[in-house]
Amino acid sequence: MELDVQIDNMQSSIIPIFLSKLNVARQGHFVSVKVEYTAMTLRLLEMFDEIGIIRGYHILPLENKIKVVLRYVTGSFNIFFKITQVSKPSKRKFVDIMHLIKLKEQESGNNIYIISTPRGIMFDSECLLNNIGGEVLLKIVM
Repeated sequence: MELDVQIDNMQSSIIPIFLSKLNVARQGHFVSVKVEYTAMTLRLLEMFDEIGIIRGYHILPLENKIKVVLRYVTGSFNIFFKITQVSKPSKRKFVDIMHLIKLKEQESGNNIYIISTPRGIMFDSECLLNNIGGEVLLKIVM
């Protein structure tokens, strides 16, 4: 089963559309989903592949889309529970290293944050290692 929802390209940000497609596909136990091909979605998919929450992805240049193959464990259980956008155009969330440490300490579970820094988009663990803060883009609830 594959999900390909046509959404108007006039949206102000591709991230909410990208996340909603992934979350809907996850909830519906879809094998794959097609998302818009942008530099941001490609970088996020590289990161998702790195931590193993997707099986892989394929760029479809003729459609200007990326086909994302979702990963499930035995019994159709999801690898991730939910991916949410933290920083939004109407309310941006920035953290320095101290606030990032507090954020990680307050969280119960094994959540992962993706942060846009002056050195590029990184996982929260990379930010802690490099002693750098930035804008919190996403929260992956495991």
